Amino acid sequence: MGPAPQGPDLAPPAVATFPARDTTVDSVGLLQIAVVARDPALIDSVDLLISGAPLAFPADTAVDDTVFMAVYTIALGELHHRPFSFRVYAANVIGRDTLTDSVTVRLK
Repeated sequence: MGPAPQGPDLAPPAVATFPARDTTVDSVGLLQIAVVARDPALIDSVDLLISGAPLAFPADTAVDDTVFMAVYTIALGELHHRPFSFRVYAANVIGRDTLTDSVTVRLK
């Protein structure tokens, strides 16, 4: 006998970020935020949401793949020691979605 049949995919996308928890970084240079989303039902869209800083990245839409990976680069010098936070919203093609916990970035 083979493996038990799998039912419909009812789970939302699994999302991981790096950094994954609150962090403090030097206020000069660059910060890279890596995002990986996985879903067997196909990722539809991924959006990096920034709070507390005048930063915005366009949402990646119509991904239509089981794995999505992106690295977002932020120039820290322009923030003038202003802390900010980010979270990631991801949705699959069958309407299930995930919103990650917020990660706070403090600048020293």
